[in-house]
Amino acid sequence: MNLNLNFLLQLHLEDCPQLFELSHVTRLTLAHNKMSYLSEDLAKGMAGLEILNLCGNGLDRLPGNLHNLRKLRILNLSNNRLGELPDGFGLFRSLEILDLSYNYLNSMPERAWGMETLRALYLRYEDLKNPFCQKQLFLFQ
Repeated sequence: MNLNLNFLLQLHLEDCPQLFELSHVTRLTLAHNKMSYLSEDLAKGMAGLEILNLCGNGLDRLPGNLHNLRKLRILNLSNNRLGELPDGFGLFRSLEILDLSYNYLNSMPERAWGMETLRALYLRYEDLKNPFCQKQLFLFQ
């Protein structure tokens, strides 16, 4: 499902209940809208998502339950305004590709470094100053 370039500000269950009942949808592109927040309803109603593209929005935070998307393999969060990630961020079970480039991150939750299925991690122009993060980046190379 492609909702690219629609100038969406946010998605909530009460605004569009049909959208959150699409458990069969495997790809969702919400790139280049104007969303600053993503509702926790997304992880509740779209359990079949494998690819989620949220690049080029104004997201400054993520829902704490995003990791409940158990089938998610590709997550693109590049070009947003994320300053931190939720504590549960490293609990993804199937995530293979994660793009966090061009945000405002200076640390990541420790468990994010332990995702066993992760094959590619993109962190272009991130300033990870936390000593644990710097050590993990060195080991990840």
